[in-house]
Amino acid sequence: MSPALAAEDTATAPSAARSVWTSPLYRGATLALFLSGLGTSAAAPQITLFLVDDLHVSLTTAGLYYLTNITAPVAGYLIGARSDRTGRRLGLFRLCALAGFLGWGAMALADRLWMPFVISALILAFSGAAGSQLFAAVHDDLGATASPVGDGVVSIVRMALTAGWIVGPVAGSLLATAAGPRAMFAATGLCTLAQIVPLGLTRTRSARPHAQVTIAAPAAHPERPVRRSPRVRAMLPLLAFTGLYVLVYAGEPIKYGYLTIYMHNDMHLPTAVSGAVIGIQPLIELILMPVAVIVARRIGMMRLMIFGAAFGVGANLCFALTGDAAANRRMLDVCGCPVVRELPREADIASIVIDAVLGTGLTGPAKGPSLDAVRLINQRFPLARKVAVDIPSGLPSDETNPTGEFVRADYTVTFTAAKRSQCLSPIYQDVGQVAVVPIGSPAELYETNPNCNLNLTGTTDIRHLFAKRPCDSNKGLYGHVLVVGGSFGKSGAPAMAGLGSYRSGAGLVTVAVPKSALPMIAAVRPELMTEPLDETESGRVRLADAGHLLDLLKKMTVLALGPGLGTEDETVRLVKRLYAEVEVPAVVDADALNALAGDLPPTAKTRILTPHPGEMARLTGKSTKEVQADRLGIAQQLANQSGAAIVLKGDRTIIAFPDGETWVNPTGSPAMATGGTGDILTGMIAGLIAQHPKDWRRALVAAVWLHGRCGELAGRHWGEEATLATDLLDFLPEAMNELRPAV
Repeated sequence: MSPALAAEDTATAPSAARSVWTSPLYRGATLALFLSGLGTSAAAPQITLFLVDDLHVSLTTAGLYYLTNITAPVAGYLIGARSDRTGRRLGLFRLCALAGFLGWGAMALADRLWMPFVISALILAFSGAAGSQLFAAVHDDLGATASPVGDGVVSIVRMALTAGWIVGPVAGSLLATAAGPRAMFAATGLCTLAQIVPLGLTRTRSARPHAQVTIAAPAAHPERPVRRSPRVRAMLPLLAFTGLYVLVYAGEPIKYGYLTIYMHNDMHLPTAVSGAVIGIQPLIELILMPVAVIVARRIGMMRLMIFGAAFGVGANLCFALTGDAAANRRMLDVCGCPVVRELPREADIASIVIDAVLGTGLTGPAKGPSLDAVRLINQRFPLARKVAVDIPSGLPSDETNPTGEFVRADYTVTFTAAKRSQCLSPIYQDVGQVAVVPIGSPAELYETNPNCNLNLTGTTDIRHLFAKRPCDSNKGLYGHVLVVGGSFGKSGAPAMAGLGSYRSGAGLVTVAVPKSALPMIAAVRPELMTEPLDETESGRVRLADAGHLLDLLKKMTVLALGPGLGTEDETVRLVKRLYAEVEVPAVVDADALNALAGDLPPTAKTRILTPHPGEMARLTGKSTKEVQADRLGIAQQLANQSGAAIVLKGDRTIIAFPDGETWVNPTGSPAMATGGTGDILTGMIAGLIAQHPKDWRRALVAAVWLHGRCGELAGRHWGEEATLATDLLDFLPEAMNELRPAV
């Protein structure tokens, strides 16, 4: 840059800023364009997510939304032509801003697939012309005043628009996450309408009419001038610019559509981060804009546009041509694997079919060619084993129920870690046998990531709890469990809990029951110690025993509370006092859960609640159907609210801790659907925690795994119908041996 030019720029910059500040038109246009960029860029990245998640359209259909932008040049031409004829730039700007307000308001109410497309094509197209009218008004005023700082003023006004495009994606992402996309669209409409405010009642100088080229009319019609159209050659710069504009903005669906979904569904980026990524491009534009003004003066505006367009087209091509799919296709070609468009009939006798049609990013049901492929795999290969890559095509990765047709896979080879739908009931039954294989993902991506807190219990997670005991072991090393339960007619429940504790390895077990039930407990197993308690007339434990039990628990390691206890008023008050005051870990089940229903206090002590779906419904005030529809979410919510660990029993038992750590248990059998299996589990949890009080979380996870595994083994031996609760304990040694570390 020459010294003279540099001096001129230095002198111009503050003058341009002062001109913008002192002129109501320039100042108002600057603020209005900032609001325009803010509102539009807040909504643009969220449109595709809204279409896919709220209106349940396919990604392909969502991408077609951006074709509605084709109507924007037509609307811009109509508004521009009207503006040139009348010179009422700001009046038309206000009408366009109003159209934007109505359009985004309608978008917030859209509940049919066609509505966003029609709204964008017919209403929002005119909204986009608002900015062009402001720029035209600024240019008219600069031309009328022959301002020497015109380029600087235009640059500042343009920078305000770009600044809005930087802030908007972050603000839109945060608002859409907090209040939903519809609220965000409504806010965009208000922001669009607010563009009118900074300009108030400002008027502009009338636009100078554009010169028209005429030739003399023939002598027969002297009164009619003949208008001559510009030559094609004269229009070449405009046509070239239009072509470059189309090429540059051909990548906008990738940026605002698929990139947003990729960051949300595949990368799981925080909301603000994904918005910031979208805002990087206008930030770079803002930084380069003053440089572009200077460069344009040196090399000319047309050359600068061609140079910039080349960069834009190159970036879009790189994005489109260097993805994983293209690289994998090239590797497939190198391997010599043929790629065909249609399957020959002889392929029907294939013995293995690999399903790699759809992956984990699917939202909604499979559609179009993908659905055709799913049906083909299910129907055309009667002899084949079907192996799914990562997830059977058509199944969602994060839901618990299928949303449409899917591949009926015999095996699924998934990568890095099991997906939620491969773990949770009932959808896990649709993925076949699952094998998790590494693909080079760094361990810290999932092992130390606080957002990855859902775990599928494996033997390696709990094997360390079953190491060989030292030779000088004694019963005092392995804890003392106190079971408090029992009532008239329900003495078997606390007895089974006590047996579960003993069989799982506890050193000592004492069962505290009403006096009348004591002989039945002692008759079950001579190893069980007993503690008699005062009882009510109906044979339930009295509240007066609370002090005695609290003293007794000072010598205990774990409390198991609830099996067979009953729900008489005095017993309920006893449960609430013990739950609040006991210092040792407490496993709470059965009638103790019913006593706490509707009045579960938050706690900082170690408490483990073990409800089945009906008990969970009473604890949360929901129906059993609601609990079963969202087992994972409801268990996590109750754990967070209560401060207790929650063991939601059932197919694929959920174990949720207050800090968000959650485990899904893969063992279990329909053979366990019999009375008393819950009491056995309560005892096993208490027995393992008694042995491992410092690692009580893994002890809890291990107890649930062992319980389910015993059910599988007992069901295999006795049959699903004939298995009894106490049969599970006969198979506990075998299940434990499966966990012994290899010598």
